[in-house]
Amino acid sequence: MLILLLNETGAGIKTGEFLFGRDVLICASAQENGGYERYEYRFKHPHKGKIIYKASVCNMYILCFNMLRPLLLILIPTILRVYVFLLIKTSRLSVVFEGPSSSFPTDREGYGPGRIYAFWHTHLLMASRSFMGKGAYGVISRSRDGEYLVRLLSAWGYRFIRGSSSRGWMALYRDSIALLNQGKVIGITPDGPRGPFQKVQPGVIAMAAQTGADIVTVGVGYSSRKRLNSWDRFNIPLPFSRIVVLVGEGYTLLKGLNEQAVKEEAIRLEKALTLQAEKAQAMADLRG
Repeated sequence: MLILLLNETGAGIKTGEFLFGRDVLICASAQENGGYERYEYRFKHPHKGKIIYKASVCNMYILCFNMLRPLLLILIPTILRVYVFLLIKTSRLSVVFEGPSSSFPTDREGYGPGRIYAFWHTHLLMASRSFMGKGAYGVISRSRDGEYLVRLLSAWGYRFIRGSSSRGWMALYRDSIALLNQGKVIGITPDGPRGPFQKVQPGVIAMAAQTGADIVTVGVGYSSRKRLNSWDRFNIPLPFSRIVVLVGEGYTLLKGLNEQAVKEEAIRLEKALTLQAEKAQAMADLRG
């Protein structure tokens, strides 16, 4: 049903682009003459390559989705919450802190700038679950997928800042700066919401440099997992597995970084996040 992420005009879809392929692949093609004039949607079976739906069916599916969306907004987050609850009950979850700290800090209001906890989008599920009940702020896009995430994380005590690098960026940046200056804790996936895979967007660096907030890297490892065929290779741990959440010591950036320095710090954070994930995975494999 992710076919319905396409709008009726096909705006923003590039010629020959494939969007999400598991049960159905979606291909958009167009005749270009100073812009996109005519769109043809082809829905192909991923294995047989046979066209099973054509454009005339697309609007019907969009209508069905819009009718079902209120129900899905309740059903999907509920299923995820139940799954994570059962996962925690059947698995061995360890949160390991590097350095002297032995717990996630809460707000530091009145005691200096806040903290940014950064983790790859692929580890979003269990990294987010580790902050349950801490009153952290989560950075969530304004997309439809973001609505499902809001419903899920709100049950875990999260508050939210809505926006992303592609939509609502200025409001997101302004609100994040204000919260960090108040000593709040923010969780963010610096390669989200749509990638590129494990490439840090410069926004998180700019936030940390302007406020003096610590950047704390978080990695997650699993002894048994399912890796989805999505842009972020999303990890879903399986029941009866060993899960390790590894939290780094954190570091502070100098204020007033120029553009080149921001790029260098983004690369540094990429390496730190990848290393943190590798260490967490090694711990999960060892203890599993």
